[in-house]
Amino acid sequence: PTILATMDSLGVPVLMITAKTKLLKLLSKDLSDSSLAISVEELSEKKETFSSKSLEKHGLSHLLKSLGRDPPTIYEPDISVFLLDLGAAILSNGFRNPSAFRPAFSYLSTTDYVQHKYAPGSSEANKFYQSVDQSIERLFSTGAVVGLTADHGMNSKVTLTGEPNVVHLQDVLTELGVKGRVICPITDPYVVHHGALGSYATIYIEDPSKIPFVLTELRQKRGIYGALGKDDACDAFSLPPDRVGDIIVLGDQNTALGKSPKDHDVSAIKSLRTHGGLEEIKVPMFFTHRLNDESLQKLTTGNSRNFDLFDFLCNGIERLPRK
Repeated sequence: PTILATMDSLGVPVLMITAKTKLLKLLSKDLSDSSLAISVEELSEKKETFSSKSLEKHGLSHLLKSLGRDPPTIYEPDISVFLLDLGAAILSNGFRNPSAFRPAFSYLSTTDYVQHKYAPGSSEANKFYQSVDQSIERLFSTGAVVGLTADHGMNSKVTLTGEPNVVHLQDVLTELGVKGRVICPITDPYVVHHGALGSYATIYIEDPSKIPFVLTELRQKRGIYGALGKDDACDAFSLPPDRVGDIIVLGDQNTALGKSPKDHDVSAIKSLRTHGGLEEIKVPMFFTHRLNDESLQKLTTGNSRNFDLFDFLCNGIERLPRK
């Protein structure tokens, strides 16, 4: 079970808001009616959905109007800001009204559309982060302990002429005369974000005896940061063996990995920015309250993972003495 489902099973009211509906379907599993799970993408459809019915059931539909704007679509920068503001409105409403839904544990999952589309320091990115900062202030003002992190970084993956810089692995296998199947885990319906191109891919090889040969060839290819066999990859990156192919491939800082050109729609992408490699592994972590010494030491040694955010928030916040 997820942390959200575990909290719910212990009687803790959970609030989960996602930008993408795909995450709503994945993470709302096993949540009871005492918790609230919604996606802004669903709310933007302007029809009765699981999310709109969930808000209505908890008596919170009026909060949408209080935000002063319609729920943005998945390809609008404001969708992440709207999500945070909706979370703050629900928390604030719960604190003001004892009889209202009052979540004790909240999970707000934004989308990385802006990061895929705009580089840091651009006017569009700066405007977005200023809005996010204001939304975090609104969350903090509700009295909640807030922590922020990311699931990955982001880099530009383009050639000197601005075209997507991609190694098409299915074509590489064809050139080598090896039968196999390439899987790009970043693949999802949101092709405007990244065209299903990232810097991580896994390959299933039909003839296992060909694996050492393929590994050797891939490691010599320009743009490939590394290629590992299944066992080595699982040990190095804590990957689940039942979801990894015979080979995993990592692109370098400037290179994305794909299948064949026909498998990737990049028509809507002006400049490919994506993630998945080791160059995108470092992420920030912010807290509105001070961590205790034990958690602070763990965080500053560089041994923390992004999922440690939950442990820090639940067990690592310094408890100040009451005045």
